[in-house]
Amino acid sequence: MQDTKISNSSAEIISTNQDLLTQILVRLPVKPLLRFKSVSKYWLSLISSPQFSAAHTLRRSPKPAVSGLILRKSPSEFKLLSFNSDSVSGSSLLSLHFLNGLKIIQSCNGLLLCSTLPQVGTKRKYYVSNPTTKQLSALPPLGTDSPSVTIFGFNLAFDPSKSCNYKIICVRSTEFSLYHYQIELYDSEIGAWRLSGSPFVAPFDLVFDNAVFWNGAVHWISPTGRGLYFDVDKELIEAIPYLPSPSSWAKRRFRTPEMAEEQDVPVKLFRKWDSPYTVTVQVALRIKEPTFQYIEEDLSDDSQIAKYDPVFKKTPVLIHNGKPIEELLVIIEYIDETWTDSPLLPKDPYARAKARFWAKYVVEKVYPLGTKVIEAKGKEEQEKVIEEVYQHLDRLDDLLQVQGESYAFFGVGEIGLVDVVAFGIAYEFTMIGKALEVELIPIEKFRSLGMWLGFLFEVSLFTDYLPIEDEHVAAIKARHEAAQSA
Repeated sequence: MQDTKISNSSAEIISTNQDLLTQILVRLPVKPLLRFKSVSKYWLSLISSPQFSAAHTLRRSPKPAVSGLILRKSPSEFKLLSFNSDSVSGSSLLSLHFLNGLKIIQSCNGLLLCSTLPQVGTKRKYYVSNPTTKQLSALPPLGTDSPSVTIFGFNLAFDPSKSCNYKIICVRSTEFSLYHYQIELYDSEIGAWRLSGSPFVAPFDLVFDNAVFWNGAVHWISPTGRGLYFDVDKELIEAIPYLPSPSSWAKRRFRTPEMAEEQDVPVKLFRKWDSPYTVTVQVALRIKEPTFQYIEEDLSDDSQIAKYDPVFKKTPVLIHNGKPIEELLVIIEYIDETWTDSPLLPKDPYARAKARFWAKYVVEKVYPLGTKVIEAKGKEEQEKVIEEVYQHLDRLDDLLQVQGESYAFFGVGEIGLVDVVAFGIAYEFTMIGKALEVELIPIEKFRSLGMWLGFLFEVSLFTDYLPIEDEHVAAIKARHEAAQSA
């Protein structure tokens, strides 16, 4: 009886002494702690506190390691594949029903960054979730509400060994240019967004929604090996040293898993690597995903081009089963009709006719202006050409405005013929702008067009495996200098 009284007295002392109780509980695994939350409101409050979570994390794993992968089985079912298991059979089902209707963007040291699913004309909402506690916190809207701002990526930075608070790094365009980037920073301790640093430039093919948080910094890297990192504590953007690569990689400027090299494949593409026409055909092929081989145009010997295109003798030329298809729009429609998945043209006859009209307008009226800007002699002639560019872009901007909130993909809600064709010259205008330091698609002038283009920049089919930016800019500068001295 005396022993029982002493035992009860000891239990009461421990349960009412927060420091002593904490020292005991932090030594327990996670699963028992989740059960112990139901012991009392006091224990629930203690175990759920950020201070306890940080202390538990530091004690259990001073140097947190990646514990596993979350694999999606269905929209609401996930499988946790533990790196501690010897096989996949060691994985277990993970219920994330509380995330229904959300997309998991990133995982960082036990927290998940999520967003609503993309819908044309609707802004996404973002959340941070703790899958262990099933807590879901909504992020407030960004500090800017300007319609001219395009979001390029949200990234989560969380290091429980340093703090129980997390930060969100948003990379967006500035209000005055789509080609200058600005970082907005959210701190969970403060609960608000704020600007961080000055606007900066980045490689064209850098994708800001694919980041890795490591060693106190968020890292982004492009398919061509160039990259940037953002030091979260110092709030500084720095360049990642260029990754060394075999010289042959640079020649394969469009390296993709679907591309075949030096093989007897039925689909081949004769191309000029820095041509917007090539970029357009490449995007169409990427959408349809046939196995194909690139053949670089040899300007010193046009015998192959003359063989397949005896009339115009120019690229791109698509070869399918030994038969040549020439001219950009003819090639795109041939690709669309041959590989019928993911159609580029709508079924409605009137909509198809309008898509063909605007695609032809872009190719015949807008594409040639890229060359005219590059080869313009003197500032006055260049300004006249740029004004002509603005006149045509104004028509496209008006077209998008007529469609109201369905600005993305010209109102059809999916990638279409006009998007594929227009992206080729929009990308070329971007490279020309960087090479010649001119603004060919100013956001403040073409709001709808800028939003549409920003939407396409988020689609990897459009931005992956583009020509190496430095080489492309250098080629444009060389063409411009040659035109000035001619």
